[in-house]
Amino acid sequence: MAERQLRAYIEHADFDLSYTAHVRERMAERGIVPDDIMHLFSHGHVTEQPEKANEPDCYKCKVCGRTPNSGSRRICAVVIPAAREPSVTVITVMWEDIR
Repeated sequence: MAERQLRAYIEHADFDLSYTAHVRERMAERGIVPDDIMHLFSHGHVTEQPEKANEPDCYKCKVCGRTPNSGSRRICAVVIPAAREPSVTVITVMWEDIR
């Protein structure tokens, strides 16, 4: 369901994508660009069961996949889709092979 929701949201005319300060720092240090995140939403897979987020009726999920900029490496992003609007907050991003 989370994958379907992400894909539906990015197709919506009113889609809003926001980044935490933390993820902006991680993106800069890891060379991950906004297009990588959007590619994950379109082609990535939710790899773990979504967990309840602090926001009411929201959950966070981890979406992973390869992107045009990642070569053969997989990246993962932890995101919180809004419950009732086409909005997603990206919390963090990492290379899957480095934890």
